[in-house]
Amino acid sequence: MLTSSALSGVVDVKKAVEPILNLHRSCLECDSFIRTLAVGIPGSAWQESNENARVLCRGMNEALSEFASDGSCSSGRVSYVDFPSEFERGSCGGRKWCGDGLHLTPEGYETLGRGIASSVINALERII
Repeated sequence: MLTSSALSGVVDVKKAVEPILNLHRSCLECDSFIRTLAVGIPGSAWQESNENARVLCRGMNEALSEFASDGSCSSGRVSYVDFPSEFERGSCGGRKWCGDGLHLTPEGYETLGRGIASSVINALERII
């Protein structure tokens, strides 16, 4: 999973998102049964404190969503889902985000899993 902190110093949406799109393209080339799921980049402490980071991550999420919905690029085999929970600053005490503003807590990972489960099921059902 790519986090917004991995993009530190990057300001060009196209440059930042292209490696992710290429990964999806490479997977799709392997077999016609392959399906991929792009999960939106979640919020972060970095985005809270840096407008450029917010704009970059928002632009990347838009590009991923467009790629998934453009059948000519993805052949309908790529799904996109927004990250299923909002970033919340706090400590590791039952919240979804750890105090470092980057990592998920066990509850956060559970929320992520439940949030993308229906998209995974839908992608698998399209194979059959």
